[in-house]
Amino acid sequence: MVKQNVDITNLSNFHTPAKARYFYKFDWDINQLVKVIKKFQNLPKLFVSWGTNLLFAFDIFDGLVIKLTDYPVNTNYNFENYPSYFNKEIKAKFSLQDNVLEVSWFENISDVAEILFKENLSDKRKRFIGLPGTIAGAVVGNAGCFGLEIQHTFLKAEVLNLETFQVEEVPLEKASFTYRNSIFKSWKYIVLKAYFDLSSTKEKYPFEWDIQDIITFRTQKQPSGYSCGSFFKNPSRENPAWKLIEEVWLKWYKIWWAFFSEKHANFLMSDGTAKWQDLINLKNLAQDLVKHNFWIQLEPEVNIIN
Repeated sequence: MVKQNVDITNLSNFHTPAKARYFYKFDWDINQLVKVIKKFQNLPKLFVSWGTNLLFAFDIFDGLVIKLTDYPVNTNYNFENYPSYFNKEIKAKFSLQDNVLEVSWFENISDVAEILFKENLSDKRKRFIGLPGTIAGAVVGNAGCFGLEIQHTFLKAEVLNLETFQVEEVPLEKASFTYRNSIFKSWKYIVLKAYFDLSSTKEKYPFEWDIQDIITFRTQKQPSGYSCGSFFKNPSRENPAWKLIEEVWLKWYKIWWAFFSEKHANFLMSDGTAKWQDLINLKNLAQDLVKHNFWIQLEPEVNIIN
């Protein structure tokens, strides 16, 4: 059922106040989803999952917001429970055959990576442990850390084409992966399932940390709170965004209730009460100062929805 004037503040990790003119929760009834999209075909649409990489730069979204549910309703999953390095129960389901990993979009990328690592199925995937978001979100944004990106093992995705309303497959060669980008960011597709080649040895650069190093880094070097993680893309390994932000003296700098973290300067944060204008003003200030001092243009990694 489509609702009107719904508060969607909690659908972005920044928790900036926001509402949707129309709101629909997709419960995996694709036929019903198609009917809703056709009914509102002349309005802008925004698909939201966990919101771990979204900044709502609006007070009211004058269109249809579609919330993707975490797990299909009316579906029985017999999860196997694995002890976690983060002292929590892991619940994730996937298929693995001949080194091809098949996983649905709604699975937590960190949980899948942790199971693969624990079961000695893929040591490289340990780099994704602690990374927030779903498999689909990771595919859409070509997520990466410590020299490994989604594109390095991606084979294909099963998607719903929002123009033809048909379920299709998009192979690697048509995914147009670049740094934190892909064809899936065009909002033409909903990623339903993804396939990965775990035998692939591709990576940006070698990475030698063990699992405890990764956990220590994420818990001690990265802040928790109202944030979407690294806000800007890294221009290069020699000039990471956090370093440039520190060198223009913006680490821990505040504009009202928005600030760059003292733990990690590339984490744009809210104290929970910041407005989207505060975050955007601080983003613009960082871009202006870095451009003025280093002739480097910082590009947002977070999706800013206007």
